Amino acid sequence: MKKIQSLILKSYNKKIDSIGLAMFRIFYCIFLFCEIKDMFYFKELIFDRIPFLVSYEISIDILLLFWIISIVMLCIGLFTRTFAVVNYLFTIIICGTITSYEYHMFYAYLGVGFLFLFMPISKSYSLDALILKLKHSNAKVAYNPDTKVSQIYYFLPLFLTIGLIYIYSVFYKFSSDYWMTGLGMWRPSVFPNFNAYGETIFINNLFLTKLFGYTMIIFEFVFVFLFWFKKLRIPFFITGIGLHLGILIFFLIPWFALGYMAIYLLLVPVSYFRKFFAFFKSKKQTLHFVYDGDCPLCNRTKIIITSLDFFNKIAFVTAQNVKRKHNIEAINAIEDEQLILHIHSFSNKGKVYKGVDTSKYFLE
Repeated sequence: MKKIQSLILKSYNKKIDSIGLAMFRIFYCIFLFCEIKDMFYFKELIFDRIPFLVSYEISIDILLLFWIISIVMLCIGLFTRTFAVVNYLFTIIICGTITSYEYHMFYAYLGVGFLFLFMPISKSYSLDALILKLKHSNAKVAYNPDTKVSQIYYFLPLFLTIGLIYIYSVFYKFSSDYWMTGLGMWRPSVFPNFNAYGETIFINNLFLTKLFGYTMIIFEFVFVFLFWFKKLRIPFFITGIGLHLGILIFFLIPWFALGYMAIYLLLVPVSYFRKFFAFFKSKKQTLHFVYDGDCPLCNRTKIIITSLDFFNKIAFVTAQNVKRKHNIEAINAIEDEQLILHIHSFSNKGKVYKGVDTSKYFLE
């Protein structure tokens, strides 16, 4: 118990970048949005007392519509705390009351929805972070909010929605003759309502069937005890993604597979995300934007564009310093007052754009 307590305290006190939480939030919300879309499409079958004849007591369309709005807001990170509460309420109302069409992804929706109430999921890549930056910035100083979070927030969804559900699943498998004889994965594969492709090599190969069946039991059993350890996170990530990729390909429950794959993103070291985004970032900006360094509105515009410039294509230089920092003949010929009053920009080749031409170049 002391070792467990020490491990939890160490994870709680360790601060890491929140970029992984942002990726988890975005992809999880996208897949949950798709799940709700399917619920809306099949709402008569799921919610009607008698499908298409006797409807539910209240209009389920309104509930699903507001739930979708809350998921979109969580995805872009706007008013995150408020819509986390709204999302959790709708998750309880809908996922917590469905019985005929209930499946194991609902447990994950309930767990993650609850954790969203407390997790700092809007620290990075969110409109809330942008609003906070705009609120505390001025013409002289650009405020950069803290993006570090406790590492425990990466572990909580993994523990609650993967680890505990896997343990629950393992106890079921231990009591199943099919799973204990290695045929647990084979059984649903032979039913056409589960299998997307009919007969495959996998179904007809006893060795592969038993290998994957027993591997799943072992993996689910050890996950909750070992995923905490740094050296095992990448192997567990690869195994988990492979497992749910197989579910995505062969079985007709795509949002379960993709939803769990989104949660598995929390196992990826944050340095991998930084390297991934750095690979796509331009090493050299292609457009230099000239702005009035003393103008609060111009500085706010700079902050917004910089926050949305994911590929590092735009550099900003003040009108007060542009002639000193960049010796460009076309810029030097423009009066200082005109540089301040009107939007100007220039490319790496020295071509100058004015007014709407800057916007056109930026959009292109």
